[in-house]
Formats: sequence, C-alpha cells, structure tokens
Amino acid sequence: MFRETSPRFRISYYLSCLIVPVSLLIIFIIISGAEKVDLKIIALFQNFLSIKKISFYTLMILLIACFCSLCYVKRVIKNRLKYSNSQSSLQKFKIENTFNPGFRDFLLSCLLPLMSTFSFDDSPLASITMFYSMLIIMFFFYKNSSDFFPNLPLSIAGYTLFIAKEVNDIEPGERHSAYVFGKTKNISKTVSSVENIIYLEKSSDKTKKIGIIKEKG
Repeated sequence: MFRETSPRFRISYYLSCLIVPVSLLIIFIIISGAEKVDLKIIALFQNFLSIKKISFYTLMILLIACFCSLCYVKRVIKNRLKYSNSQSSLQKFKIENTFNPGFRDFLLSCLLPLMSTFSFDDSPLASITMFYSMLIIMFFFYKNSSDFFPNLPLSIAGYTLFIAKEVNDIEPGERHSAYVFGKTKNISKTVSSVENIIYLEKSSDKTKKIGIIKEKG
C-alpha cells in the first residue's frame, strides 16, 4: 500500500481510513451501554481512572488523530497540485472503471465480527486490546502488500482513489498500473477517461508511484 510514499503519508492515510470503523465502534459502545451508564456530560469526568472509561477515551483520542491524519493527507494532495506547474512532469493515464473498492469487505470481515464477538461492557480491557491489536496487524499487512485499503472519509472529503493504466505511445507494451487521486465530484467524468497525472512523490520505481489527476484549466 503506497510503498513508495513517505512513512508519514502511509501512516496518515491508514489512520484516516479508520474514521468510519472507530466512529461506528464508539457509537456501538455508547448505544450498548446506554441503559447502564449515565450519559450526562459530567459523568464523563467522574471516576476517570476506571478501565472502561480509559478504554473509551483512548478511542476518542484515536478518532481525533484519525481526523488530523485526514486533514494532512488532503493537504498533501492539494499542495502537490498547487505547486506543480511543470508540464514536463505530467503523464497520461487511462482511468479504469474501478474506484474506492473493498470498503464493504473491510467492514464485514474486520469490524462486524469484533463488535459481535466482544462485549465492551463486560470486558472493556480485553475488547479494546483486541481492537488495537487488529488495527496494528492490519497496518503491517497492508504496508507489505499490494492490496488496496479503502478510504471512505477521504472520498467524502473530496478525493477518490482510482485505478489507472499508463498511456504509453512510445512503448505500447509497457503499461504500468497506478493508484490515482481525483476529485470525488468528477467521478462520472473521470471514469474511462484519459487524464494528465502528476506523481505524488518522487520515486525510483515508476510502477509503484501514486498519482494525482491534474485538473484542466
């Protein structure tokens, strides 16, 4: 997953992907404990050192970190577009009819089994430990694989990830695939079109680069 980008970008992208599952888990915990816990604001600051509340607050801190990571990823993309004025750096890619794949499988295979197997009310420490362990394992798996990690929050924030193939008129046989960021609002126009792409970060291996669609005009 984005092996040729900087470690900070990879970690930030991964954390931004977690906004939805972490938010759903927080909502699930609140709803499941609504009959047992006083949900008044003042109750959040009473008995702060209980295992259940410490576990819950760590989720809230993680959620804040995820939103900060989303802002960073979006800023990196916008800054790269803003400061890239050289036409020589543009590459032509054919955008395939595939974008933001895998989110449904991610929820069904990772989050739902966790929520249905562990009880935060009965075993908060065990539940939160298993959840964080799963997130760490998933990060190392995606870091060292070519699988795509879906990012619904980034899509909502304005940028969708497409799969594209290089248009190479000089060597027709050499067509490299790449992940390409493009505007979510332009999905209908972008799919199956040929677009000018700038690379997100410099790399010695062009088959592993991440691109951004350069808007016309």
